[in-house]
Amino acid sequence: MTRYINFLLLALMGSTWGLHFVLVKKITSTGVQADLILFPTLFGVAIAFMALMAVSRSSWRINASWWVFLIICSVLGYAFPIWLELIVAPYIDSTLLTLIVTSTPVFCILLGFILRLATVTVWHLSCAALGISAAMMLLLPSAALPEGSSRLWLAAAIGVPVSYALYNLYVAAAWPKGLGVFTMAAYESVIAALLALPLFMTSTSKVGYQGLVQHGPEVTLLVLVTAVEVWSFFELVRRAGGIYVSFASFAALVAGIAWSALLLDEEITPWMNVSIGAIVLSLLLCLVGDRSQAREAPLSKAA
Repeated sequence: MTRYINFLLLALMGSTWGLHFVLVKKITSTGVQADLILFPTLFGVAIAFMALMAVSRSSWRINASWWVFLIICSVLGYAFPIWLELIVAPYIDSTLLTLIVTSTPVFCILLGFILRLATVTVWHLSCAALGISAAMMLLLPSAALPEGSSRLWLAAAIGVPVSYALYNLYVAAAWPKGLGVFTMAAYESVIAALLALPLFMTSTSKVGYQGLVQHGPEVTLLVLVTAVEVWSFFELVRRAGGIYVSFASFAALVAGIAWSALLLDEEITPWMNVSIGAIVLSLLLCLVGDRSQAREAPLSKAA
C-alpha cells in the first residue's frame, strides 16, 4: 500500500507544480514580473499552514536546532535557486532553462550517491534516464542553444537543479524528530517569504503593485495550489526519500503541458504525446521500483 500512496503523492505534487507554473505564466503574460508574485504567494502559503496548525492544534514551539534546519531549507529550496534563476533568465532561453531545472533527479541521484545521503537503485537510474531523455526530446527542438558568454550563464544555471537536489536530500536526511508537516511548512514559508521580500520591494514590474491586485483571484488560486504542492512534497519526502520526490519534476512537465492546453489553449502536438508517454512510463518505473516504507505516522496524523 505504501508504494501506491507514494505514487499518488508524486502525481499530486507534479500536477499542482505544473499548475503552479501555468498560473505564474498566465499572470506574468500581462506584464507582472515573477519577483512581484513570489512574496505574496509565500506569505499566503504561510498563513494557510498556520491556520492548519491552529485547527490541528499543532505545537508552535520550535527547538533551537530546528531553526538551523529551517533556514538551510529556505535557502536551498527557495532563496538561492530562485535568485539564480532570476539572474540567468535574461541570458538563457526559457525552454533551455526549463530543461535544466527538469534535470534535478539526475543531480539528486549523483549527489545522493557521492554524499551517501541516499541509496541509489537501478530503478532510480532507469527512471531518471528515461525521464530526462523524454524531456530532452520534448524541449530541445524548440530551445535556442547558447553562444559565447551565454555558455557561462548556462553553466551557472546548473546551480539551480543542484540546489534543489541538495534541498531534497537534506530534508529527507535531516528532518528533525517531532517536527510536523504543517509546522515545517508554515515556518519555512515564513522564512522564505522574508527572504523574498527584498525582491518584492525592489520589483521593476511594468504594471506595478496595482496590476498584481487586479490578479487577486489568480494569486489566491496560486496560493492554494502552492500550499497543496508544499504539503505533498513534505509528505512524500518523509515517506519515500529525496531521490523519489525529485521525480515530481518529470510529472510537473507533463502536467504543465496539460494545464497549458486547458487554461491557455496551447496545442499538444503528436511529438509531445510521444514524449509525454515516455515520461509517464518513467514515472511508472518509480511505482514498480519503490521499496520504501512509510517513515512517519499516517497522513492523518502528520500534522
